Amino acid sequence: MQASARSDALVRAEAATVVSRSRPSAAAAAGQWVLLFAAVLSLGLLFQGSRGLWEPDEGFYANAALNMLESGDWALPRLNGEPFLDKPPLVYWSIAAGVRLLGRSEGAARAAHAFAFAATALLVGLLAGRWWSHRVAVVAALVYATSLAPFLAANVLTPDTLLALFSTSAYYAFWRLREAARGDTAIGWGAVLGVALGLGALAKGPAILVVTAPLAAFAALSWRHRKHRLRLAAYAVAALLALALAVPWYAYVCRRVPGAAAYLLDNQVTGRLVSARYGRNDSWSGGLAVYGPTLLLGSLPWTPLLVRRMWRARRQTGAGRRGARSRRPESVLLLVWLALPLAVFVTARSRLPLYVLPLFAPLALLAARPVAALCRLRRHEALKASLAVWIVALCALKLLLAYVPSRRDSRALAREMAAQGVPRSQLVICVDTKKNALSFYGQDHLEEVTLSSQAYPFFSPAESLAVELREMAEDGEPRTFVVSLANARPLRRALSAAGYAATSSRLSPPYVLLATAGRDALRAAAVPVSAADDAATDGQRAHPFTGRPTPDHLYADRRHRAVVRQPDRAGDPWHPPPATQRSQRCSGWRCSSRRRRRRGLTRPATASSACRLSPPSRCCNGKACRWCSPPPSCCRR
Repeated sequence: MQASARSDALVRAEAATVVSRSRPSAAAAAGQWVLLFAAVLSLGLLFQGSRGLWEPDEGFYANAALNMLESGDWALPRLNGEPFLDKPPLVYWSIAAGVRLLGRSEGAARAAHAFAFAATALLVGLLAGRWWSHRVAVVAALVYATSLAPFLAANVLTPDTLLALFSTSAYYAFWRLREAARGDTAIGWGAVLGVALGLGALAKGPAILVVTAPLAAFAALSWRHRKHRLRLAAYAVAALLALALAVPWYAYVCRRVPGAAAYLLDNQVTGRLVSARYGRNDSWSGGLAVYGPTLLLGSLPWTPLLVRRMWRARRQTGAGRRGARSRRPESVLLLVWLALPLAVFVTARSRLPLYVLPLFAPLALLAARPVAALCRLRRHEALKASLAVWIVALCALKLLLAYVPSRRDSRALAREMAAQGVPRSQLVICVDTKKNALSFYGQDHLEEVTLSSQAYPFFSPAESLAVELREMAEDGEPRTFVVSLANARPLRRALSAAGYAATSSRLSPPYVLLATAGRDALRAAAVPVSAADDAATDGQRAHPFTGRPTPDHLYADRRHRAVVRQPDRAGDPWHPPPATQRSQRCSGWRCSSRRRRRRGLTRPATASSACRLSPPSRCCNGKACRWCSPPPSCCRR
């Protein structure tokens, strides 16, 4: 009886929060929203740089952002100098802007994410204010800002926080467009909607369409009303602006980089939805196993109220007056906002916890009214004290993560390498391990090498160890290998077989450093690579999205490297040609070394024209070319 009475009181209090429409003056409300935004932004920036960059995601994005800063090429993302097309450029721009303005630090790299987190909380509150009372609006913003998942995600360099911001902006602009009483006002909010959709596409590609698809469904449901059909011009403006913002970057990259169109289609659409080649929880139960705990734990401390709210809404569906209230437009939009994207995420074959981060905005809106009802029933001081304790716990958790040892922390690895005396200018080879954030901590030259024949399908895949051994014989530069304990022994055997002596150093994380000195004595000898290794290298290096070599300053297939160069006419047969020849660029040809390509050392124009247009393994039209190795039989005549 007492439980039933408390439940009825909670229902009446929640209804009172909807009926009560008393609002403060415009100036007072604006001041409150500014203070709330400043408070949430301070919460997001607190201890934002205490934790080092964790691999692999933060390493990818920080490395590509630094490449943009150093090269001045803000259009084409590059990872260690190679094209990196996994995500559109907005996340790299935000990181690079923070580093440019605030200096190279973890807090500067994550500053834009803290701003996006605070702006999303503000938009959630403003949208709740359009639907319900001002009290519920403030509560909704606080619910989002203090939920576990959005708070922690703002401290991680991924595009999901930006996607949550622009998707919430799109919903707010859509609702203001729907409420607009005049055509010019509707067109203005349509322009805001288009900008939000376009920036969302630049943040995470077609994922913005998945999150905002409920807007199209909701507009279709209300299309029978004449006043909504009058908004057709505003919808057209939104679509045109979204295309004008998003399409140019995709068109530029597809035109500049051969094979980019096929890769973007696979990486951002078909490969994520129907293919298991990316290996991200692709089992039939992966959706429930990933997203169930993420939504339940990520909504803490408001999870019990959310579960109760959803259960009561299900029981009230179609039940008289309460059923009519549940069919209000805002209730329908909340339902489709949460249900349709979640259905797509669950059925897709690629699943990661942060994919559902944009759905915490509708969850915060669902929890706002029950929390506001509790404020009406109980003393405000008790709820404020509980919320303060929770905020302190969130900040302590963010600070604690900085002191928890993790093998994913590249800052700790960089300190270990500095203690071992690894020069910052030395080439560092990461063997089957992602340590791209080392460039953020001062390592100038990074490469990735794989021992596997089935590496992750990046646009610029990691080269094989056999190819790296060939490069070692060509340039004779010293290298430092970062390898896990499991792969240390196979790597040492391969180096020994090639005639290299490596000194090892054990690091505190489960990694080993293998350092090799320059080996000038091997310049006049070919690296012994078996036919099986060569065939494996060719099969691995076959680019999945382009079947021909591409310009060396973009990307080219590494299958066409020379194993042993022919003698140079000018002097030492095992040294590169003179700088006067190397400075001439030859389009359609790949440099034999990745380092030479970065330095602008390309094939001399004295090579035969037929060899420029065909891989070195083909015939050079009977003309011997010293860059073909070994020369085809027709070139020996």
